[in-house]
Amino acid sequence: MAQINKPSDYFQTKLYTGTGSSNSVDVGFQTDFSWIKDRGSTAYHYLYDTVRGAGKAMYSNDTASEGTNTNNLASFDTSGFTVGTGGGVNASGNNFVSWNWLGGGTASSHTDGSITSSV
Repeated sequence: MAQINKPSDYFQTKLYTGTGSSNSVDVGFQTDFSWIKDRGSTAYHYLYDTVRGAGKAMYSNDTASEGTNTNNLASFDTSGFTVGTGGGVNASGNNFVSWNWLGGGTASSHTDGSITSSV
């Protein structure tokens, strides 16, 4: 197993303040998995990954396990991500935390068997 000499190259916690309009969050690397939470609310936890793509969220604290909203996470960028106008991830003046991981990049198609999957 390879040793990670500098863990901060693969994981970063980032605090940011919502703007209510498009907001670029600099993490220091292109994230492959981001978990975003409003620090002052018990509302949704928004989890995004590059396999599903920006705009496709998973919710860790709700019975609706997955949803699509392009107003929340707008894009994964070369040094972080951009949130849109969605209040759950960018309400003006609210304080947010994001936990961000560098993984393996975008998915590849796996065609063994009868169903093609993304891995």
